[in-house]
Amino acid sequence: MRFLSLSPQRLRERIAVGLCCLFTAGAVSAESLTGLVRDANNQSFLVGARVSVDGTGRAATTDREGRFTMRDLAPGTYTVTVDYLGYDTVSQTVVVPNGADAAVDFSVGGEVLEMAAFVVEGNREGQAKALQQKRVSANLVDLIAADNIGKLPDGNAAEAVRRLPGVVAEIDQGEGRFIVVRGIDSALNNVTINGQVVGSPDGGTRAVAMDAVPADLISRIEVIKAVTPDMDHNAIGASVNIVTPSAFDRDEAFASAKFSTGINAKSDRASYDGAVSYGSRLADERWGIVVGASYSYRRYASDLASVGAWVDRNGYYVPSGYTLFDYDVERQRGGVNAGVEFRPTDGRSFYLRSSFNTFQDDEGRNQVDYDFNRGTLSNQTANTGEWSQGRASREFRSYLQRARINSVQAGTELEFDRSTFDASVTVGRSERITPRRVDWEFRSSSSAFPSSYDTSTHPIPTLTPSDNFYEASAYPFRRVRRRSDAEVEDLVSAELNFKREAELLGGHGSWKVGARWLSRDKSLDRNNENYTGATSFSLSEPGLAGGEPDDFMDGQVQFGATLDNPALEAFFANNPSYFEYDPDGSLANSTESDFDVSEDVMAAYAMADVSWGQLTVLGGVRLEATEADYAANEFGEENGSPIFRPITGSNDYTDVMPGLHLRYAFSDRLQLRASWTNTIGRPAYGDLAPVRETEVEQVTANEFQGSISTGNPDLKPYESMNFDAGLEYFLDGAGILSAAVFHKEIDNPIYGNSTSLFDTTFEGRFYSQLGLSRPENGDSGKVTGIELNYQQYFTFLPGPFNGFGFSANYTWTDSEVTIFSRPGEKLPFFKQADGAGNVALYYEKYGWDVRLALNYSGEYLSGVGGAADQDFYVDSRLSWDFKMSYRINDHWQVYGEMLNIFEEPLRESWGTQHFLAGREIYSWNAKLGVTWRM
Repeated sequence: MRFLSLSPQRLRERIAVGLCCLFTAGAVSAESLTGLVRDANNQSFLVGARVSVDGTGRAATTDREGRFTMRDLAPGTYTVTVDYLGYDTVSQTVVVPNGADAAVDFSVGGEVLEMAAFVVEGNREGQAKALQQKRVSANLVDLIAADNIGKLPDGNAAEAVRRLPGVVAEIDQGEGRFIVVRGIDSALNNVTINGQVVGSPDGGTRAVAMDAVPADLISRIEVIKAVTPDMDHNAIGASVNIVTPSAFDRDEAFASAKFSTGINAKSDRASYDGAVSYGSRLADERWGIVVGASYSYRRYASDLASVGAWVDRNGYYVPSGYTLFDYDVERQRGGVNAGVEFRPTDGRSFYLRSSFNTFQDDEGRNQVDYDFNRGTLSNQTANTGEWSQGRASREFRSYLQRARINSVQAGTELEFDRSTFDASVTVGRSERITPRRVDWEFRSSSSAFPSSYDTSTHPIPTLTPSDNFYEASAYPFRRVRRRSDAEVEDLVSAELNFKREAELLGGHGSWKVGARWLSRDKSLDRNNENYTGATSFSLSEPGLAGGEPDDFMDGQVQFGATLDNPALEAFFANNPSYFEYDPDGSLANSTESDFDVSEDVMAAYAMADVSWGQLTVLGGVRLEATEADYAANEFGEENGSPIFRPITGSNDYTDVMPGLHLRYAFSDRLQLRASWTNTIGRPAYGDLAPVRETEVEQVTANEFQGSISTGNPDLKPYESMNFDAGLEYFLDGAGILSAAVFHKEIDNPIYGNSTSLFDTTFEGRFYSQLGLSRPENGDSGKVTGIELNYQQYFTFLPGPFNGFGFSANYTWTDSEVTIFSRPGEKLPFFKQADGAGNVALYYEKYGWDVRLALNYSGEYLSGVGGAADQDFYVDSRLSWDFKMSYRINDHWQVYGEMLNIFEEPLRESWGTQHFLAGREIYSWNAKLGVTWRM
C-alpha cells in the first residue's frame, strides 16, 4: 500500500529544499475584518463559532481564543452573523473602510444556558462546545469538551471518551484504561497532549493508558478519526489529542477546586480525590500563566476465576486448568499541568508548557493455580468426569508499579498579514518503574489432588477436588522470586509549520507545509533474584497461611487458605538457611526480557484547503521515513545451562500517504463529509525486540511442561487505506443526528499467535503441555462499519420538561482478517467488537444536572490460537452509571455518582463455542463531592 519508496536521507534533502523555498514567501497587505466572540454568560471565549458575512458567501471560524479574521473584503457595509450551537444567533452591522481594517466583537448567549436565576454550566455546555467544534472541522472528529468549570463528565480520560460513537474502553479493575476506536487495537491510536506525541509507560506497547491523565486537568479531548496531512499518520484507529487549559482561554482570571470521597463496595474501603486550577493574565495582559493539580486515591477489590484452554478428551471438551485470583489494589493518580505564555505584541506568542502525570498501583494478589487435567479420566459424560491426579499451587504477588507520563514543550506562534508560522520542541519521558514485585509460591506434589468436574454449571464450571486441597500442609514451599523493572521511553520532537491564506482555483483557502522530527528510545531493564527451598517446609508453618477471602466469586467457588505476605517476608528475613539462591533462574529472568529499541521518524507534508461557498475541500500528502534499531538477548542452552547472546538489528522504510477530505453544507444545519486517508501502525517495541521469555518446569525425569514467548524482529508495519462518509444534521438545543459509514483495508495486521501443544517434542525436550506465543503478520484485513448518533436537549418542550435531554449512539462493524497460520479461514479483526453503543437520559435545569447512562461494548477477538477453539475472546459488556449534581450558586456545586450500578463482570471465553476463559467480578463505586469556582 506504499505509494512511493524513498531513502530517509533523500527524503530529508527534498524536505529541506522545499521548505527553504516556501518560507521565503513575502506578505501582502489587504483589508480585513477581525473580531472576538465571547460567551455572554461567563465571558469565556468560544472556539469554533461560525462567523459569516451575509450576501458574500464568506465565513470564518473562531480559534481557541475566540478570534476570527476574514481578508479581502471590498469596502462597504456588511451584516456579520455569529452562529453557535445552543446559543442565540447574533448579528451586527460593520463598516469596512477603504484601505483600512475593521474590527468587531460579539457576545453571545442563549436559551441553552440561561435556565434559572443563574447560569447552568454542566454537561449541556460541554456538549454544545463539542458539537460546534465538530460542526466546523474540516475532517471527521468527535470531541468531549469540559464545561466552564473545567471538568469532563467522567473521572478519567478513557471513561469520558468511551461515550463517543465507535469508542470502547478496555477495562482494568472495573475502570476504563485503554481506548479502542472502531475496533482497532489501542496500540494503533496516536495519543498527543496539545498536539505533541507522548510515550507509553506500559511495557513494550505503544498504547497509552488514558487513565494516567486526570480528567480534571483537561480542557477537551479530540478523537480524530480521519487525520489531515499535518498530523502524525501512525493512527489507524484514531489520533487522540488531549488539550490542556490556557490562561488566554478567557478574558478574566479563573480558578476552581473540587473534593470528593467515596467507597468501593467490594473492598469496603474509602476513596477520595481533589483538584485545583488557576489561570490569569499578568503585566498588561502580555503574560499568561495557568496551573492545575489533581490527585485521586482508590482502593479496589475483585475476584477472578480463569479457565485454561478447553481440550478434546474422548470427544468432549474439558478445561485444562483452573486459576483463582483474589485482588486487592490501591490505586493513586496525580498530575500537574503548568504553562506560561508571553505575547509582546498581537500575533506574536512564545510559550512553555509542561505536563506531569503519575499513576501508581500497589497490588496484593492471592492466587490458586490448579492443574487438574492429570492422570486417568474416568466416569466421563458430556459434562462431568473424574481425574485421578491433580497438582495445585498457592501463590501471592506483592506488586508495586509507578507509571509517569511527563513532557515539556517550548514553542512560538507568529502571525503575519496572510501567514502564520509556528515551531516547537518537545521533550518527554514515559516510564513504568516496578521497584517491588515479589512472588511467593507453594506447590503440591504432582498427584496430590484427584478431582471431579461439572461443566454444565453457570456461570463457572464446578470443580470438586479432594479435601486435602484446602489443607496448608499439602503445599510445600517451591520458590520466591523478587523482581524489579525499569521500562523507560525517552522522546524528543521538533516541528515547524507554515500556513498562508490564498485564493485557490477561484475559491478562498490556504496552503500549509511543515516538517517534524521525532526520536524515541524505549528500553526495559529487569532484575530478578530467585530463591528455592534449601530446607523443606510448607505453608503450614505457623503464621504463614491466612484465612479465606469472604464470599469469593459470590460464594460459588471455595478459595481455601491464602498467604500472609507480612508473615512470609518476616520468615524470609529470620530464616535465611531455609532459602537457596537460584543463579541460573535469576540470570534467565533478569536477561531474557531486556531490550532497547530506538526509532527516528522524519516527516514532511504539504496540504491545501479551499472553499467554494458550500463546498470545502482539503487535500495533501504526508511523507514519513522511519529508521529503527533494536537490541535484545537471544536465549539458548549449552550443557544444561542458560546462555544469552546479544542480538541487534535495524529496519527502515518510507511511507507516502495522500489524503482528501470533502465537506458540503446543504444548509447551516445539514452537511455531508467524505474522506480518503492512508495511515500506518508501527509494531509494538516489545513485539519487535527478539526477546524470549521461558517458563518451563520438569515434571518427571523425561517430561516437561511450560510456555515460551518470543518477539519477532521481522514484523512489518500495518498499512491501512481508509474511507469515511457521513451525514450530519445539527438540531436545536445543542443536538445532532448523524450517520456515518467507514471502511478500512489493512495490510500486514499483527496478531499474537498462541498455540497449545500436547505430548510434543520441542528443542530436544518432551512436553506433555507447551504453550508457544509469538507476534505474526497476517495477510490482510478489512473493517467496515456504520455509526449512528443522536443527542439533543428538548428545549422545545414546555417547562419544566425542557430540561430533559437524550443521547444514543451505536456502531455496528463487520470485519475479517486472513492470517498465514490459518489458511482458508476468515477471522474477525483483532479487538474488533461487532457492536458498541451508549444511551443516556439527562436532565439539566433549576441548578440540577442528572444523568443515567448505559454503555455497551460487544464481543471481540483478543488473541489467535492454533485453531478456532484456542482463539481468545473478550465477551460483551453492559454497564450502568448514574450521576447527579446541584449548583447551589454561581460558585458552589455538590455532586454524587454511582458507577457500574449492577456490578457487571468482565467475561472472557475460548473459541467460537464460547467456553469460559475467565470471569472477573467487580462491585459498584460511589462518591460524593463538592466543587467551587471563582
